[in-house]
Amino acid sequence: MSSVSVGLTIVVILFGSALLTMGAARFLTEHHLSAETKSVVSVSMAVVGTLSALVLGLLISTANTSYTAKTQQVTQMSADVIGLDRLLRRYGPEAQDTRILLRRYVAAKLQDLFPANPDQLPNLDNEATVSLLEELQNKILALHPASDAQRWLQSQALQLAAQAMATR
Repeated sequence: MSSVSVGLTIVVILFGSALLTMGAARFLTEHHLSAETKSVVSVSMAVVGTLSALVLGLLISTANTSYTAKTQQVTQMSADVIGLDRLLRRYGPEAQDTRILLRRYVAAKLQDLFPANPDQLPNLDNEATVSLLEELQNKILALHPASDAQRWLQSQALQLAAQAMATR
């Protein structure tokens, strides 16, 4: 059910309830229509309205917190991928195949997180994407550093790949 149809249903129910209440008020005795009774109903409705606003505020706050956390995870993942690509580029031409595999992983992860079909949910546990990341880690491990600088770059690249695996 779409949000528009839910909204319209709620408006129809509220409007219908108001009309039904106005019609029922004609059949009530006089002591039910006194100022005290109206005051009790007004206070009761104020309490219901306040509680509804509180629940709605908490719902919005929770949704915002969840959205912010997911945004930070995507930002962190993007920064890790950029850093990993820079490290592999600095490693030298021996890491070119690994950089190509990194691009394939990024394209697959992007498709998982943001599917082309807007009705499709993100696929966070795609085994094909996870296997690409594992293959990327294996390729980084398979590099044969010829210098201390390349050993350091390899270790840093492995750390970033491990962070990407943990963030996924």
